[in-house]
Amino acid sequence: MTIRKILYRKNGENIGTAPDAFKPYNEETDAHLLSVMDNFCFSYDDNRLVPAHKYELHELDLPVWLSTEDYCYNEYRWRFILAYPDMCEKLGAQSYRLLRMDFDRIKALAELFKVKKFRSSFRQSIFSQVCEWFNDPDPRYRDPLSPGQWNAISRFIR
Repeated sequence: MTIRKILYRKNGENIGTAPDAFKPYNEETDAHLLSVMDNFCFSYDDNRLVPAHKYELHELDLPVWLSTEDYCYNEYRWRFILAYPDMCEKLGAQSYRLLRMDFDRIKALAELFKVKKFRSSFRQSIFSQVCEWFNDPDPRYRDPLSPGQWNAISRFIR
């Protein structure tokens, strides 16, 4: 994990709207943006305009294999994926393949990666198949599991 500086931008109309990751922070070219002010509504039911900073600087601890640009481009998906550190630690850079999966499938895989010792040979074989798919540099299939297998492991999701 390494600390990365990311410039966040407020895009919402209300002062309380959370900012979005905008781009990697470059002190030479972006320092002036930290002083840019804009007007925002006080709240969703109070349209009084209040001045506030348009940009914020955040420092995030991101995996070495994840580029800051990729994080900014897919911030919400990466935040969801990185919320499962056991899975990300085991997959490493192969975690990029999770970007094209929906959130339910990512959560199902995260549950599989949390298991220390499988009591079911079925779940063990599913886990082995998933690991093989992630370790294959050029997998034959788009997903590690068939639709039937996804349905079967979905009952293990908490």
